[in-house]
Amino acid sequence: DEGGRLILVGWDILGPFTSVDTASFASGFVYRYLRIQGGLRDNGRNFVKFMGDTDLEYPASITIDTEKMPGSWAGIDKTWTFTPRHRTEGLGTWHGGYDATEPMEGGITCVRNFNEVNPWRTIVIGFPLYFMKNDEASALMMRAVEDIDG
Repeated sequence: DEGGRLILVGWDILGPFTSVDTASFASGFVYRYLRIQGGLRDNGRNFVKFMGDTDLEYPASITIDTEKMPGSWAGIDKTWTFTPRHRTEGLGTWHGGYDATEPMEGGITCVRNFNEVNPWRTIVIGFPLYFMKNDEASALMMRAVEDIDG
């Protein structure tokens, strides 16, 4: 409650906080500090691309690097979209392949909490950057660090 800055990114990012695929948060760390009221997990390997909010100077697109991805994979599993709470905004959206489900497609997968009422700042990214193209993933992280240090 004294402040701080935190960027969370990775595979199954909300998994430690819930065991369900459609999660609602009314209290706890995710609700209070990340300011996320809900999340939807895609367990298939449907995620293929992130589309950033270019008005907020986030990268237009981050795509899978097929050199890093095992040949049998068609995308990344256990990715998340979020329902932000008030004073939390989306920075980019989730986009999948042919089998992507409607609730996931276009859902917010990167949020920032820069709530002026609270002294902490957080950014949460609902997919792992490791399997993404390095230059594109680096652009996202550089922008996030710049943003959070604001």
